[in-house]
Amino acid sequence: MQVNGKEVDIRTSYRAWILVEQLLMDKEIDEIEKAISLLDIVFYDPISVAPFFKEILPQITQFCMACSEATTTEGDLDRKKIDSPPIKKPVLDYDYDASLIYASFLAEYGIHLTREDLHWWEFRALLLNLHSSKYAEVLGIRAQEIPSDASDWERNRLLKLKNIYDLPDKRTEEEKDEEFYNQF
Repeated sequence: MQVNGKEVDIRTSYRAWILVEQLLMDKEIDEIEKAISLLDIVFYDPISVAPFFKEILPQITQFCMACSEATTTEGDLDRKKIDSPPIKKPVLDYDYDASLIYASFLAEYGIHLTREDLHWWEFRALLLNLHSSKYAEVLGIRAQEIPSDASDWERNRLLKLKNIYDLPDKRTEEEKDEEFYNQF
């Protein structure tokens, strides 16, 4: 990563970047604490790069998201725009889904995530392509909207599956209330 015109080594392990994603999604941590933690996670020498935080933040974001862009074709993007409505709530939680992800990597790729230290981009590319695994099935259930024309049987089946596989609701009471009032 370029910092103040110099190449600086960063951590590229999937373990570090999972922490980055979790940190960025955590609404309970204030922005200053997030910035300090982000530098600690990403850089081997966070103090030397701290003065350049505004310069490196876009690079951190780009590194975090680059694998998604690198493994998605233009046709995939067009298909996603047409076929997929925006997902309203998270469908993946690395902590909650750890055993599901581990088992899927082992079953599909023969990779023991507790033993291997994959590059973040490699991990994400493999994670995004776990199509025939329990992980993919569970994420599909979480993301699926219940069609308005679904039969009672289908609606009940999907509600039961969602109840089994949904993530714990980490929203604050205010966020839940806001969503409730926005329905009207």
